[in-house]
Amino acid sequence: NAKLEATNNLIKVIKRNAFGFRNFENFKKRILIALNSEKGWGEPFSAYLLKTRKR
Repeated sequence: NAKLEATNNLIKVIKRNAFGFRNFENFKKRILIALNSEKGWGEPFSAYLLKTRKR
């Protein structure tokens, strides 16, 4: 439960500071980057973005 509350708090902080994001996709990417860096494991999010980037 505490981990979920910390995640919710992180999203709320990003939302408060998200005035510069032009669309929801950028907001979602920022949340995923923050959550991935917090975990400290798994594939770097930048590698994920390179694989999923539209061409």
